[in-house]
Amino acid sequence: LKTFGDRAPCGWLSFARRGYTLAVDFRHGAKLQSALEAMDAVVRDAGGAWYPAKYRALKRDDFLQAFPRWRELQAARDPAATSAFYERMR
Repeated sequence: LKTFGDRAPCGWLSFARRGYTLAVDFRHGAKLQSALEAMDAVVRDAGGAWYPAKYRALKRDDFLQAFPRWRELQAARDPAATSAFYERMR
């Protein structure tokens, strides 16, 4: 558990915002999907964000809401550069 202060995010995809961040590891199992969906709802309802580099289950709509500067980054990126993450979020 970490605390972030009032400093504005300095990057297009900075997930740090005023408040707390929590990293949790889960074993893959039958209940994992419903647990992730419940936690995503908590983050969404609190106006939070996800760490996009580490959260494979991040949904595109949640990503776009949490990272409004994505369009700026997308406009500046090299069109020859791509990744699995980019393909999921574009």
